[in-house]
Amino acid sequence: MTWETGYYPQESLLVEAQHVNLAATRWVSPENEGTDSFLRVVYLTDKTGGNTRCLTMKYPSDKLFRNASGKAWTTGAVNCNFVRLQHRMGLVAMEGDQPLDSQKASILVRVSGR
Repeated sequence: MTWETGYYPQESLLVEAQHVNLAATRWVSPENEGTDSFLRVVYLTDKTGGNTRCLTMKYPSDKLFRNASGKAWTTGAVNCNFVRLQHRMGLVAMEGDQPLDSQKASILVRVSGR
């Protein structure tokens, strides 16, 4: 849902059922909870609106995004998922936890068949 909404992954960790306005199909994060301390409004597509509706019914009073065990996502879990996604996309040149600079990123070698 982060991809479709344009919400930053770290911001999606903060989304709770109380931030959801299904009538207006949007998330509204309060000023004191946002990364830049300002009101953030994210309008949802039909797909993300449907997913949000299901999540708010399942978790009506707490964080929406959870793992298979029902525990709220952590920053470490999000990071691990993005690293796994990069590997599945075939990015070979990875330098531990350090992001690649633009020069190194431009010469990445893709693994064939992934």
